Amino acid sequence: LGCPNDHSASGRLFCAAQGAGAFAATPLLCGGGSGEVFFQETEIHVSSRAATADQIPEAVLLEGPFTDHARNRKVQEALSIVAKPLRLDSMVKYGRLSAGEGDLILRLPRDGYREHIWDHVAGAVLVEEAGGKITDQDGQPLDFSLGRDLAPEVRGIVASRGGPLHGA
Repeated sequence: LGCPNDHSASGRLFCAAQGAGAFAATPLLCGGGSGEVFFQETEIHVSSRAATADQIPEAVLLEGPFTDHARNRKVQEALSIVAKPLRLDSMVKYGRLSAGEGDLILRLPRDGYREHIWDHVAGAVLVEEAGGKITDQDGQPLDFSLGRDLAPEVRGIVASRGGPLHGA
């Protein structure tokens, strides 16, 4: 995932492969006009915040501009999460969750919207390789083999650091 405006003026790259872990790379620009760019690579893991049921109110929620914010607020209130959500556009939410900079992504779209696989498949691999979990709103695995869209019954996507937070 290329996130050019994330974390610093130079952005970050996030990458993962099934069974190989998850990594973030920050570009380091070299001087001298050579145009060479080197990367500082770091293995990343989901946060240990909200690791137990009594810590769920401390969770950091990451949400995008295209989610149904009223539905998100209802879930946030039901879980007693007190922190204001961080609003981030693009797949950077998956990168931040995987790097331990958030605990929960709720992608609860407006009625009638079908989720496109390209908006989630890379993020799903990244989250899982960093130790997190991603499912549909009903706790079922996402099926990326159905063509351009996820199944019509997918009414939302939940990605988290896992544990009791995901099951709540």
